[in-house]
Amino acid sequence: MKKAFERKNPVKIAIIILIIIAIGYFAFRIIEKVIDVAIDRQAKVWQVETDTLIGKIANLEEELRLQKEGIVSEEKLIEVFGKDATLIFPDKKIECDVLKQRIEAFFSYLDQRDYIKAYRLENGTSGLFQEIQNKLTEKPPTIIWETRDLFTLLRNLAHFYRVLGKNRLKLIKDILENEAEMVEPAMAIFYAWLTHDQCKLGKNNPPALKILYEYSGFFLNTIAGRSYLIRRDSKVRILVSYYSVMTLHRANEEALNPYGIDISPFIDSLINDINSRKGLMYQRVYLSELEEFKKK
Repeated sequence: MKKAFERKNPVKIAIIILIIIAIGYFAFRIIEKVIDVAIDRQAKVWQVETDTLIGKIANLEEELRLQKEGIVSEEKLIEVFGKDATLIFPDKKIECDVLKQRIEAFFSYLDQRDYIKAYRLENGTSGLFQEIQNKLTEKPPTIIWETRDLFTLLRNLAHFYRVLGKNRLKLIKDILENEAEMVEPAMAIFYAWLTHDQCKLGKNNPPALKILYEYSGFFLNTIAGRSYLIRRDSKVRILVSYYSVMTLHRANEEALNPYGIDISPFIDSLINDINSRKGLMYQRVYLSELEEFKKK
């Protein structure tokens, strides 16, 4: 009997061992799955945190870039606009002689740039500016009844291409890209000249307020004008919108608003855009002017 038990004992032991192994295997698998789930969950948490950090870093880098973009050294301003160029302010009345000197210095600076030389302009950038002004004055865009038919809308959408042509538009785009840091002070100077009563530049007088009114209304109050601005860099879009509001406000004060354009809806949205846009040299000036318009 003892021998029979001894013969069966190894079998029982083997079965017990197999059962223990099976239990251990299944327990291991369960634990492994739990660990995998925990690891996967933690990995997702880490991924979210990583993406958030990457987003914050990108935002900080963009903010830093925009802040640096608005910082133009005194030496650079003098190089581009001549002596006393640091006195550029868009809210100050500038004498005609000073305006002419700064604009001529700006054209001279552009003419020395390699990307401008590649165009081989016969009369330089000054001559190009006169051409552009004359063409835009001769053929203003449609401001009212733009959507009366598809043909009128399409003509308005292609207004600058039709009037100025491909090559001039390409050159303007190159200037905006290569002189991005100079766009803001340059626009302040040119707006001061455009709104000057009697300041002749070469063969050109400043365009009549009526023409400025037409283009300001185009940018702010037409589908074609707004679609054009949407495709531009945010700085250019904001500055064009700001000077358009300035022009329409002046037209209102001089009782020259035949289309009855109301600038009040544009003021609040423009204030928000300027507040959120870093890198503007004259941000405080713009906001101060717009707040004054709101009061009026």
